[in-house]
Amino acid sequence: VENSIILVKDNKKGLLNNKTGEIIIEPKYTEIKAISSKHEDGYIVKNEQNKVGLIGNDKTIILEEIYDDIKNVTGNGYYVVVKDGVAEVINSSKETVLKQGFDSIEEIKVDNFIIIKNGKYGVIDKEGKTILQPEYENLQFITNEMFIAQKDGKVGIIKNDSSECIAFNYDRITYVESGDFFKAERSDFKTDVIDRNFNIVLEGVI
Repeated sequence: VENSIILVKDNKKGLLNNKTGEIIIEPKYTEIKAISSKHEDGYIVKNEQNKVGLIGNDKTIILEEIYDDIKNVTGNGYYVVVKDGVAEVINSSKETVLKQGFDSIEEIKVDNFIIIKNGKYGVIDKEGKTILQPEYENLQFITNEMFIAQKDGKVGIIKNDSSECIAFNYDRITYVESGDFFKAERSDFKTDVIDRNFNIVLEGVI
């Protein structure tokens, strides 16, 4: 990711900020990877005992090397960790927020979590309350309260009360953040362009 170069010395890995030339992480780990696409979110490191922790790009220890795994999912100070075979969500104070009601956490936005349970996607909040039942084939955040969802092989946009903003009529929907609109791809290989108010402004674009 940006400003990050992995170094190898004596078969151990470290990390260099290639913008400043500063060593962020000394070369003493067996594995280093960014937790997200943003270098500000930090780096997962694995030691010789196969335990992992998280180090910030300012060299701070965010999570000690005591976990079996740290998932590449983070947001709003939450982390998904595995310890002694149990997955849980913890906050930056290392307090457990969630440890049941899901098989895995896929995405975090504010205090809501996209989960997988029994092979289906749903949404719960930090209290474990169900926001969207796990009945979807896929879910992606647009905002904290709005989602691109897939059901019965078709894609639409829903709110957190399950109401439809865009019906499940498309093969794929992509939110173009820079232009604040949606590209909705149809089964006839054409695309509808939909504005932020869910109006089709261009129909059947090739």
